[in-house]
Amino acid sequence: MGKMKKKNNHPGKARLGSIGENLAVAMLMQQGWDAFNANCTIKNYKSIDIVCLNSDLKESDELWWKPKTSLIQVKTSVQTNIPAGFSIEESLDKEYLEKMVKGPYIFISAKQKTVGYDFRFFILSRNQFIEL
Repeated sequence: MGKMKKKNNHPGKARLGSIGENLAVAMLMQQGWDAFNANCTIKNYKSIDIVCLNSDLKESDELWWKPKTSLIQVKTSVQTNIPAGFSIEESLDKEYLEKMVKGPYIFISAKQKTVGYDFRFFILSRNQFIEL
């Protein structure tokens, strides 16, 4: 019989990312958005982690029948500086960012406690993220 790996009490990077995404979904739902994790159906969907709909808000006057929609990227990290998912070269290319950034970003800083984490949330609109 092969050796069984000892289960680590600290979540790995992917697990911590999933925890952050699910915390963000819960917070968005508390704010009246119907939100779901896009990664539930497609492993690591490119540029989108959460899809949100708010049927109380309309997308625009022309699209009065369509609920307000937002596509959100979530980045969770224990590091002081949370990686944004773009190289320095990509970050300096505004056209590239305008093509790749689909919506707001939620950055989640996870500070480890004896048991679990404390989380801090930082939200940037799509335009704020691209300009920054």
